[in-house]
Amino acid sequence: MAVNPPALRMTVAEGNMVEAAIRSLDILVTSSIPTTTQQAIKPIRRPVYWAEVFDPVGDKWVPIEPPKEASTYPYVLANTIYGTTFDVTRRYSRDYTYTTLKQRLESVSIQTERGACTWWTRLLSRWGGDQDDPSETKEMQQRALETAMPRRIADFAQNPHYVLERHLRQNQIIRPRRPIVGQIRGESVFLRENVCTLRTQLAWNRRGYRVIENQTPAKVVNKSELYGQWQTERIVAPPVVDGVVPRNEYGRVDLFTPSMLPAGSAHVCDAHAKRICRELGIDAVDAVVGFAFRRGVATPTIDGIVIPESAVDLLRDALQNDQQAREEREQASMEARVVHNWRRLANALRVRAEVDAQFSKRKPSGITFKNQVSDSESEADAEAEPGTDTQGGFIL
Repeated sequence: MAVNPPALRMTVAEGNMVEAAIRSLDILVTSSIPTTTQQAIKPIRRPVYWAEVFDPVGDKWVPIEPPKEASTYPYVLANTIYGTTFDVTRRYSRDYTYTTLKQRLESVSIQTERGACTWWTRLLSRWGGDQDDPSETKEMQQRALETAMPRRIADFAQNPHYVLERHLRQNQIIRPRRPIVGQIRGESVFLRENVCTLRTQLAWNRRGYRVIENQTPAKVVNKSELYGQWQTERIVAPPVVDGVVPRNEYGRVDLFTPSMLPAGSAHVCDAHAKRICRELGIDAVDAVVGFAFRRGVATPTIDGIVIPESAVDLLRDALQNDQQAREEREQASMEARVVHNWRRLANALRVRAEVDAQFSKRKPSGITFKNQVSDSESEADAEAEPGTDTQGGFIL
């Protein structure tokens, strides 16, 4: 949503606003702040305010009497009458890329529904800081492109615009080697956009490219021949002929990228698709989408199958019927388990009732057993004379 810029807005700069912002987001990042950054941020006792006026002719914001130390502030915010807030630090920073960024916490990122973003971007979004201001966006992009060339060799290592050949990786070269935008201590400075990444033939194959025949390696590193993308071409797999899917020497289809799918075929990802194809007599080939390295051994990663495109509808209907049949079998199996469990419970209750009726009588306090004796023995015990010795013993 575009925001119409007001004619006047207030700009605030504060050096110790990082702590308050982090607290509002409930994030603990104190341990992630380098010591040099903690020392570089100088707290300000109170916010510093000044005004900005929009110039409709130049289509830009013009500051009115900003403080002299504005170029040293790590955060400068512009507040509009609409309640939105924008980060305009780049407008005032003298050395944004090499000094100001080291004082900010841009490296702290949060995973949100929209993807990964920095905590600062998420904080500004609460006040409309993620909305599009055409004039502001244009100026910030232009200042980013006009980043001054580093004055120290170490700053070229992570510079997004300029690079020295000494900072290239083993699999990188500069192509073309023109233009040379400057010199520093006798070394040529090149544009970062001219850095090309080299790869082996196998690495290019896994990205859907093959090295063109009779190509000289652009670089050789540890006996490995590396090639650039300008020395490759797209891999075009043979088409499906008479319902037969083309295979590689291992009986599979290399499908590292969607462009490697053979013409007239379809990629189906279903755990039961291969079994259904075997039952229907459809030609199905495993699709290798990558490699997993375990203990130094490369194992192909198989995801789905490749079948003729003409058999897609037949397979789709068969999969639906198979899923319905599996659900019915699962339902019948569950009902059988329920009946079995109820039968076990009923039998246990019946056995318990029979045991209780035959051997015990139940009371609320528990179970008491009674002796099972005959009526004649009970009467004999009742008629026994008092004092008669009824105890057992031995006859001598």
